[in-house]
Amino acid sequence: MTQEPLTIEVDCHLKDEVVGKGLFWLKYDCRLSKELIPLELEWTPIIGQLRHVSVGPAGVWGVQTNGNVFYRNFTRGNDGSQGVGEWVLVMQPGKQPLVQPLRNIDVGTFTVWGVNSDGTVFIRVGIDAYNPIGCDWVEVPRKMKQVSISPKGHVWATDGINCVYRRVGVTIDNNMGTAWEKINGSLQQITVGSAGVWGVNGLGEVFYREGTYNDPDNAGTSWTLLPEKRFVEVSSGEGKLWGTDENEDVFYRAGLSFTTPTGLKWVKLDGRMRQIDVWFGSAWGTGNITVPNIFGRLTSEQLDTNVNRI
Repeated sequence: MTQEPLTIEVDCHLKDEVVGKGLFWLKYDCRLSKELIPLELEWTPIIGQLRHVSVGPAGVWGVQTNGNVFYRNFTRGNDGSQGVGEWVLVMQPGKQPLVQPLRNIDVGTFTVWGVNSDGTVFIRVGIDAYNPIGCDWVEVPRKMKQVSISPKGHVWATDGINCVYRRVGVTIDNNMGTAWEKINGSLQQITVGSAGVWGVNGLGEVFYREGTYNDPDNAGTSWTLLPEKRFVEVSSGEGKLWGTDENEDVFYRAGLSFTTPTGLKWVKLDGRMRQIDVWFGSAWGTGNITVPNIFGRLTSEQLDTNVNRI
């Protein structure tokens, strides 16, 4: 199939002026001004079955219906890779003795966060290039229903009554942070990434947290409703937002940028997914609840080799 040429629009903002040795120049931060997804790219079936899958700098991780946790070999720090060989089984939290298994998981850079069926939050620590599956699960105080971590380590969560929280005090030296800060609003699902903090409420309405685009370390200011369409869940990636609706149709939000953080419109993609997750040039999804097959695909990030990602 012949690839149609892509026109890339870039937002640039003056960052600094530099003078020295008789020279003068300007430094700019530049970002893609709109999300460009080549629609002919297709989902690729991946061997295995998962109820929930997540992708991030620490690789591709997933949870089976029985709560078993798996890592996709050779995906850590390897954007766009579908991995090599088998899935690697990671011991569940509290395996001796067995406690409630994980029901969802989210991948960051140095840690993986998960929530089990009784709402207990765990983080996987000790992840690095030499040990991509980490060394231990550490319990985080307070029950939650679902948790999301960004590549910068910012953590947001929702609890059993749809209250919203963000984790404060998370650093490289303190992966689990110090406390939960309650945020106004009611969401049943939340996601944090470079496209900001987004969530879905009990009616399927999608909200964006103002002031969170590019994933700063703050609580944002207010929630903005996107009224055009309703979703089951959404995923915030690098300048992109993807979502699945009640029919398991997949959409992305076109036109996301620093100047238009809520984007311009929803665009439908091929395939049906019950759950998806995106990061940089990768999107991963799971099929329906009866046959939870795994699928992966590339996004336009993989094609934008001449644009620096800030």
